[in-house]
Amino acid sequence: EDIDRNDIEISDIKKEINYSKIKLEINNLIYNAYIQKSLEFCFKGDTQAFVFLEKAREYKNYSSDLFIVESNLEFILNKDVDKSLELNRRCEREFRSEPTPDFNLIFLYLYKGDYTNSKKQLDKLLRRTNLSKCEMQASQIYKFIEKFINFKDKPVMFFWVGFNLYKITNNKPLAYKYFNDFLENFNEDKELIDTTKKYLQEIKDVIN
Repeated sequence: EDIDRNDIEISDIKKEINYSKIKLEINNLIYNAYIQKSLEFCFKGDTQAFVFLEKAREYKNYSSDLFIVESNLEFILNKDVDKSLELNRRCEREFRSEPTPDFNLIFLYLYKGDYTNSKKQLDKLLRRTNLSKCEMQASQIYKFIEKFINFKDKPVMFFWVGFNLYKITNNKPLAYKYFNDFLENFNEDKELIDTTKKYLQEIKDVIN
């Protein structure tokens, strides 16, 4: 009887563990769905995105995704660059292995015209050993800038797109085009200009 009772107890424990795993998986699915919905509405310019973000928090109240999505909402919907910067700085501190805040911070510093901090952040990004694994972030940056940024107003973004194409996705011909567009339209920071000229020469050396 003792053995049978033990077997029953072990069986019950296994059932509880399996139930917990299933519940966790379901919660993660719901969380991810709300995160995607929040971004979807954000990119449509709909403030309902904030509602979906809060719904996501009900299933997971601490993650890098929450910081990153909220930073997008603040930048796109509230036009609050400083708040977006603050969220990405915190995400960078608390999730050190997550590369997305590095990309976002460089973008935001360039957007503000803070070239000193953008270059510091760029150097930090270049020191990442897993830079080759950041193609998803580079692709997202490219799509984001093409959708939301006017290059005539922010010609420095020609550099940032070119950098991602050259250093991460390895699309040298397209990077060459963006770097040239940058040099033709930007004159605010000599160091960025010199860096771009260096990258252009490197591409020329490879292509030719």
